[in-house]
Amino acid sequence: MPREAVIVEPRATNTGENVRFTAALLGELGLVFERIILVQKPYMERRTWATLVRQWPGGQDEFFVTSPPLGWDVYPDEKNPRELVTSIMVGDLMRIREYPARGFQAEQEIPDEVWAAGQRLIAAGYDRHLP
Repeated sequence: MPREAVIVEPRATNTGENVRFTAALLGELGLVFERIILVQKPYMERRTWATLVRQWPGGQDEFFVTSPPLGWDVYPDEKNPRELVTSIMVGDLMRIREYPARGFQAEQEIPDEVWAAGQRLIAAGYDRHLP
């Protein structure tokens, strides 16, 4: 993809701001889309989709969220060690549960076994990125 085909929103400090600021930027550029594809980190796809659904103005019909197809065996690396990635993932799980009540994201079902696993990870010390 040519660089000039990519629009970057540089001001956001969180996912909700990124969605709102991107919508405003596209509006300023006079760009209207029927479908939006958002590329995100592998572990943030669900939360990103939920944020996009809630924060995008005008009720866009089709949102797609994707990420590089990286498995757990290759995603963590020296810059993003497993402990950090695990802690961030646990924080995202908590946000998936808490943020709909704050109006930040659409509600999503969290299976009981996933929630229980998140609680075990918090108890094990993976709590550095909780909301």
